Amino acid sequence: MRKLFYLVVIIGILVGIFRLVMYVKENFQEYLEEGLAHFAESLEQEGEAEAEEATEEGDEGEEGATHNDTVSPEELAEGEVVAGPARGPNQQEIVEENGKFVFNYVFRNRQEKPRRWQWSFPKEAILERNREFGLPGDFWQRTYTSQAEMDQIIYKGYFVSNGSTMDVDYPRLTKRHMPISRPLYELLLEDVGQNADFEETIETLMRFCQDIPYEVPPEYTGGRYVHELFPPSLMLIRGKGDCDSKSTLFTSILRHDARFKLVLVSTENPHHMYVGIKGVPKPYQDYFTFRGERYLVCEPVGPSRMNLGALAFKESRITEVKPLF
Repeated sequence: MRKLFYLVVIIGILVGIFRLVMYVKENFQEYLEEGLAHFAESLEQEGEAEAEEATEEGDEGEEGATHNDTVSPEELAEGEVVAGPARGPNQQEIVEENGKFVFNYVFRNRQEKPRRWQWSFPKEAILERNREFGLPGDFWQRTYTSQAEMDQIIYKGYFVSNGSTMDVDYPRLTKRHMPISRPLYELLLEDVGQNADFEETIETLMRFCQDIPYEVPPEYTGGRYVHELFPPSLMLIRGKGDCDSKSTLFTSILRHDARFKLVLVSTENPHHMYVGIKGVPKPYQDYFTFRGERYLVCEPVGPSRMNLGALAFKESRITEVKPLF
């Protein structure tokens, strides 16, 4: 009797399992379709919420933001600048249109939000500065009638001779490129606002430069010796640069603002360049003293998104400070 009882129990369990399987089989498709519908509905609601949030951010923006969408090269008038929110990855887009270069740069600001800066500049003015910079490729092979003749070529190429060495004449080079950097200074002010504080102005421009891709220039460009430096005119149309190229661009933009006293700093261990900005350092900020005044360390090179007063290479040693005033 006990065996018969166990057999009946087992049969009952098997019948229950069979019925459950049949029920699930009959209703699975219905449950699946219903579940997918709910999932799609939730995704749609989430997407609408994100789009609404992005629109609100674009409407509110930061002070000076005037456009959400890209302005086409044809619509961007000569001398016009456009700063506003953006979507998508960082970019450095340059096109030629009606005798001008039209620039469309996207970068992440201090709040990690994408910003778009658009501006244009006459093509010939940029190419002229590219042609001016550098020494003739055969400079060291030429025979000169006098030291004055050699010095004139050095001066025209925006270089300076320091005895046995040759270096870029950074004060003259950054000043020469200030007309080209003027639209970027206007974009900076449009983005942060006229009443922005010291650090907000500097760090917004730092982010712009830091997000430009890193590339070491060659010694020679266009048959001219350029000391592994892209001047601002060339760097902007290439959309790439290294530490001294970005520092040169950065200072040529910030020289438009009389509040900032700027120097360029060369180091060894490693060989590097950054910017020094006169100011009062906070307890956590790196600085150095030059001619009895304190200068905050400013690293515009990237890709690390360093803040004002943060030194990239703690073991580096300053070899030269080049004032730009």
